[in-house]
Amino acid sequence: LKMKIQKDTEDTSHTFFRNGVLIVKRGVDKQFIPLSEMSGLVWSKSILGHDYNPNDTNEVGDFSRFISNVNNNDADRIEAMRIAIGYLLHDYKDGRHTQAVVCYDETVSDDANGGTGKSLLGLAIKQMRSTVYFSGKDSNKKGNNFFLQAVTPETQVLMFDDLDFGTKFESLFTMLTGSMVIEKKNQDSYEIDETDTPKVLLSSNHPLEGMGDSDARRKLVLEFSDYYGLHRRPDSPSEAGHVFFEKGWKGDYAAEYNKFFNFMTECVQMYLNNGTELKYISLKGAAKRDFYSICFDKKLRTMFRADDHDLFSAQGVISSHEFKQDRISEGYDFLKGYDEQLLSKVVSAYGWFRYKRETVVKTRSIGEPDMYYFADPIPSPDELEAYRQGLSVEELIDRRNPFS
Repeated sequence: LKMKIQKDTEDTSHTFFRNGVLIVKRGVDKQFIPLSEMSGLVWSKSILGHDYNPNDTNEVGDFSRFISNVNNNDADRIEAMRIAIGYLLHDYKDGRHTQAVVCYDETVSDDANGGTGKSLLGLAIKQMRSTVYFSGKDSNKKGNNFFLQAVTPETQVLMFDDLDFGTKFESLFTMLTGSMVIEKKNQDSYEIDETDTPKVLLSSNHPLEGMGDSDARRKLVLEFSDYYGLHRRPDSPSEAGHVFFEKGWKGDYAAEYNKFFNFMTECVQMYLNNGTELKYISLKGAAKRDFYSICFDKKLRTMFRADDHDLFSAQGVISSHEFKQDRISEGYDFLKGYDEQLLSKVVSAYGWFRYKRETVVKTRSIGEPDMYYFADPIPSPDELEAYRQGLSVEELIDRRNPFS
């Protein structure tokens, strides 16, 4: 006899509490009913160890303020993050739309310090859904047959936290699409159907190798501002003044849990009503992450010296042969092993990051080197300088002529 497990549907989500079920449905106000009215069985790990008060008002709580802060109070970014949260909490997959939610710091560098709040978002998801946690170091063990042994049919979210620089997104994503085979030591393996596999949350202080921001079909990219860091924490006296969740939300702060549950279920409602097809959200670090995701070798980034070295001429053109030979003559011998195709990817990523312009390759006759051109109209020297400084041409000219 096959058991009927209560699952979310395409337009409905359930959150189970000790005293009832909170049902969120697309286009309909949320509803709270007794557990006894549910028709299917419920995994024990799906029942939260809390009671829910449906009559509580939707006051702003600690976690809502946290989400605003990590998004610089930008309404579009807050909406994008809330919809991504709703996507993770909605325990439904149809096999067609598999996306990883990827959390980055908005400031991209080789020496990212973290502490911006990415892990706290993962802990929030864990409060609501059965979550298996992997540290960044664990991701390097994914070739191990027992890498996923902690995953069970009850698992709803996999969280890969603090992934190392150079972690290959493709290998993670391939592992997490399709059905999932679970092997446990001294036990028979079993398979979890694609529609029942967990959602995926990734966080990293660095861009992942081979993964720019542009492929929205496979990922939802979120940025965390530098509001939090070594200088300020969510539990600092000037902020909440106490830690979040079970260690801090007790006594005088016990009401924070209900505020949190309301906020999170509103996120589910936003996702069900809107899906993940968002209007374009400008991400501060997107161009630099695209550059880093291709130039994952630090030697490449050192070679480009992206902040003070100019590769393209003022006319927006560069010869692949001259580029390669000039760099080799400067001591970057590793370029000898780069063919034209890889060189093209590297230069194109640099062109977009440095000049905010698409680069194309013009293949020359046999024996002649390829030439790289900006696809858009060739920029003037003033345009290039304005791009580098993040100014408009008019602002650049005004700075040169302060008394004009």
